[in-house]
Amino acid sequence: MLAGRMKEPVTAHAPASSPDWALQTDLRCTHDLEGRLLSVSAAMADALGYTVEELLNTPMRDLVAAGYRRQFRAFLDAIRRDGAATGLTKVETSTGESRVWEYWNSLRDGAGGPIVIERRATSPSAC
Repeated sequence: MLAGRMKEPVTAHAPASSPDWALQTDLRCTHDLEGRLLSVSAAMADALGYTVEELLNTPMRDLVAAGYRRQFRAFLDAIRRDGAATGLTKVETSTGESRVWEYWNSLRDGAGGPIVIERRATSPSAC
């Protein structure tokens, strides 16, 4: 499922570089405007059945359920256009289980260019 991962090193971006990031119980992440994960909270990695290291540089699209991938492209377009996006999406865990997540995202300036901060992803409930 994680085929196509980029092998580039990860640059620390705030808030992921803050000491509190690793302690977050919220499902949080940052990604670039193509959807490549730049930082991931341990809670998000655990909820998906991966380690933080396995998820870094992974295209978020690879975690989105197949039927929701067009929606993910529309989400990235909305972030570019509006600077924020909210909604529901379905993701798949490492074992193939489906989860519906609600998200509130905003666009910020990062050290390496624009990044999307997923402020909160909730409802890791099975579908």
